Amino acid sequence: MTSQANVVNATDVPTPADRLDVDFLSDEQYEITVRGHRVRVDQPTGSGGADQAPTPTELFVGALPACVAAAWVEGFVKIVLSAGRGRA
Repeated sequence: MTSQANVVNATDVPTPADRLDVDFLSDEQYEITVRGHRVRVDQPTGSGGADQAPTPTELFVGALPACVAAAWVEGFVKIVLSAGRGRA
């Protein structure tokens, strides 16, 4: 009997961005495209923007704790899984 549990296909493994594009939209608006995902950035109206998206700085500052949290959760899950298998 053959089991296919825990099979990982190459398309399931996250890969680093091969390309990141930043395109000018209008005034102070830009669109960032990476791995098929799109994120817009803008400036507040007082800074010449339309305030329709986060500023680049807000996006950067939000990305840092999100990265730390994602890395922490990944490490925590590995520890929990290892402990469950008797490999503390």
